[in-house]
Amino acid sequence: MPRKRYESKEDLRLERKFADELEKKWNKTFFKLHIKYQLDFAITKSGDYEDITAWCEMKHRNFADVGKFFPPRKICLSLDKWKMAMDFCYYTKKPFVFIIRCDKGKSGDYMYIHRYGDDKDFNVKIGGRIDKKRDAEDIEPIIEIPFDHFIKIA
Repeated sequence: MPRKRYESKEDLRLERKFADELEKKWNKTFFKLHIKYQLDFAITKSGDYEDITAWCEMKHRNFADVGKFFPPRKICLSLDKWKMAMDFCYYTKKPFVFIIRCDKGKSGDYMYIHRYGDDKDFNVKIGGRIDKKRDAEDIEPIIEIPFDHFIKIA
């Protein structure tokens, strides 16, 4: 049986808003992918739905909550999602970008990008959503990408 989807309509709305901002900034089109592809977007030239230039995963992290520190030491991603992204890179010869929006409350939002490259020093461990676990599959193999591997883009 497939896993329950936890992405709300509001999550999808904010993701689309985030993509729209980057479309304008980069003059690209973010084409939303079906869930079967596991990644959020295929990035194409502006208005072009044929030539994919990159694969993209987006995450929103809220650092405005009391007790959360910024910048974080690492950003986690499901190993399954990472494997899918690496397969897409390998078979299409197109890059993968992992973009995060960091909400810092009154001090504003910041966007960071990680371009997959030769940096191989990721930790692979069992982790995931531990503090607010929704189901047994929230604990899974993950990769931890050091935050200093991300570049501030806005």
